[in-house]
Amino acid sequence: MSPEIEALNKTIASGIYAALPKEGWTAATYRFNAITRYSEETGMCRLETGANQSFVVEDDATDALKDLRTAMAKAHAEGHAWYSAAVTLMPDGSFRFDFIYDKLPPFKIVPSHDKWVDEFRAYPRPDMQGPGIRMCTTCGSGEQQAVVQHGSYLIRCGGCGKGIVATSFIAISQTDDVCSAYVDPGFDQPPAEGALIARGPLWEIADAVNRVADKGEAVLLVAAG
Repeated sequence: MSPEIEALNKTIASGIYAALPKEGWTAATYRFNAITRYSEETGMCRLETGANQSFVVEDDATDALKDLRTAMAKAHAEGHAWYSAAVTLMPDGSFRFDFIYDKLPPFKIVPSHDKWVDEFRAYPRPDMQGPGIRMCTTCGSGEQQAVVQHGSYLIRCGGCGKGIVATSFIAISQTDDVCSAYVDPGFDQPPAEGALIARGPLWEIADAVNRVADKGEAVLLVAAG
């Protein structure tokens, strides 16, 4: 354990002890769930009467928990950051930290998509990203472009051009999503004048897209703004 991490552990433990009753408790646990731009925390102590009492810590301890996550990610062999931390404390001054790296935090309020994008850009975890959170493992961008060619539907990274995921165009062609279809100018290039193939709901323009894509021409789909 590095001196920085050890010092943060002591700061956190001290901050939690300061929030507990002076006496009359038998054990306490403080839970901190976090991603880069969002966190939730709660504390619970067991009283000698057998009842449970909730509590929260001051900002210094919360800030130290965020700093601990960053410091431990830097020290991790694969650069992973933990998602949940639990600190268990006893009246005799002893304490223990437990961390969860491989299960997303059980947030009561689900963070917005942009917060998840920032999290996986800072700490890439393709194994943890849900189907609605596609991140480029090459450049970390959350921007996407949709291209159809030979019946395949490809999601292309808008940051570097790498293909992220592919499926059949048939699987998505009957939706009501309104798009403009262009002859694909290539990554990072605007559509050429006169390159518009069709515009409208996908189910309506699918045949026009397929006529071009089946010939081997790539078709860029741009969602209506």
